[in-house]
Amino acid sequence: MLLEAHRVLELGSYPLLKRALATGEVEPLTPRPEVKGPRIKPAPLEAQVFLVGPPEVIAFLEEDEEFLELFPFRVEFAPEIPYTEENVAYLGGFLEGEGVHLTPEGLAALADEARRMAGHQERLDARLYRLLDLAKEAEAHGKPLDRAAVAQAVRSREERYGLEEELYLQDLREGVVALEVKGERVGEVNGLVVVEGPVPTGRPVRITAQAGPGREGILSIDREVGLGGQVFHKAVLTLAGYLRGTYAQIGALSATVSLVFEQSYGGIEGDSAGLAELLAVLSALSGLPLRQDLAVTGAIDQTGRVLAVGRVAEKVEGFFRVCQALGLTGTQGVVLPRANLPHLTLRAEVVAAVEKGVFHLYAVEGVDEALELLFGRKAYWVHEKVRETLAHFQSLENGEEKG
Repeated sequence: MLLEAHRVLELGSYPLLKRALATGEVEPLTPRPEVKGPRIKPAPLEAQVFLVGPPEVIAFLEEDEEFLELFPFRVEFAPEIPYTEENVAYLGGFLEGEGVHLTPEGLAALADEARRMAGHQERLDARLYRLLDLAKEAEAHGKPLDRAAVAQAVRSREERYGLEEELYLQDLREGVVALEVKGERVGEVNGLVVVEGPVPTGRPVRITAQAGPGREGILSIDREVGLGGQVFHKAVLTLAGYLRGTYAQIGALSATVSLVFEQSYGGIEGDSAGLAELLAVLSALSGLPLRQDLAVTGAIDQTGRVLAVGRVAEKVEGFFRVCQALGLTGTQGVVLPRANLPHLTLRAEVVAAVEKGVFHLYAVEGVDEALELLFGRKAYWVHEKVRETLAHFQSLENGEEKG
């Protein structure tokens, strides 16, 4: 017997299931009081029961000691499989068995979608019925199913869920959303976030910083008003740790730097904007401008290493769409962690733009690499300007204390 764990919980059947397995009997439901007749005896139960479900549901059930006695064996299945010729052929056999007639090009296109679902160039999403749904939809655009039919089905899906994105791009063109994709600005940088939904969508967000003398360190406005989550707050504290370590020779940081995600009115969670926030802070402290034609994603640690983030392909595509809407200049692009290169399962139009040199991807391993890209000068020069500003702030603080 195969049961879905979350359904057992949702329907309130878990206590009944435990009792049946423990006693070896299935008790009949209690009849309504008005129903007359002899009492029905419990029925004997001889069955092997398999509960399947996501790890978090199984972990919740395992907190019950009785559950562990009744279900002593746990088997975990990976949601992904390696991207190999053998597994692609298996995917094709599965689809053919479900009545889908496809060409080799159509199978390759579906395999590309499976890689995109897995978020990795060398893996396939193992949830085959999701691909079957897409294949059935694609058949409406051509039989036997080929690459063009798959591409049309994907576009149709994105268009069905694309109203919010369409309105967002319209606001960009009309200037309702303040965002620059060319030129330079001090204390401003384009970070990248993902708007969750049926089709997760990447989107740039303007991050700004203002610096002055003080002792508050990094002041996250989003955190102060309750919009930032715990992981977001951890990223801000990590940023502060990087500053203390990098400029330790100056002593205590006598600076207050306010940091905010502009025109963001919902909750913010995650650490993927850590590198962008750091760049905005260093620009505000140094007075040096940052390029606005580059968007930035990546987490950082206290030593200045740039760490991988999630949904990097969607973020790259989101900034590409914005640059298309406002006008491609040929210099625009995205700075991302080098560790994320295997996760770049990009749409064909973005790949074509990169190959033509009208859009660019820059993979970095450390903060200094990102500094040189965004500031357009050597990293040591930026650090020196920051040290000068911090030393100046410190002298102002010391002067006020003496006064």
